Amino acid sequence: MTRYAAYPVNQAMTRSEGFDATWKYALDTDRWGKFNFQLNYTHVTKLDLQRFADDEVENIRDHRRYFNYRSRANWLVGWEKNDWRTNLYGYRYGSLPSWDETHRIASYFLWNLDVQKKITPKATIGFSAVNVFNKLHPRDDSFTSYPFFWRSYSPVGRQVFANYRVTF
Repeated sequence: MTRYAAYPVNQAMTRSEGFDATWKYALDTDRWGKFNFQLNYTHVTKLDLQRFADDEVENIRDHRRYFNYRSRANWLVGWEKNDWRTNLYGYRYGSLPSWDETHRIASYFLWNLDVQKKITPKATIGFSAVNVFNKLHPRDDSFTSYPFFWRSYSPVGRQVFANYRVTF
């Protein structure tokens, strides 16, 4: 006889403390076009978890089991002129505790790029590059299980896409 049993876990409470900051700026020039700038930053100072109402509250911000980033940032530089539009944007993922908890894994940066050209009032072509510099995640030599990196990171390197969009 085969038996399957499932025991759902009710996360009674998850609470985070920290701060978020955003800066936006737009610059419209006649000759060079319109520029957009944006910077976002998040820093977590405390991340509490209580699985069941009777359990003790645990601060899991730096616990290797959860692999939570202390901070994250993203930014965008955009440009538009006539029928052209381009965006360069990036992400910074903060450091993580190493699997053996002896040090912290370095922060991780990704850069992406979009370029578009409107070819008719209703059609646009373009290309996108994700992970422009083909940068792989930082190494943690203390994590020795396949696939040899923690799930917080993507195993995919650079990706390039061609885009064609029609609006009806």
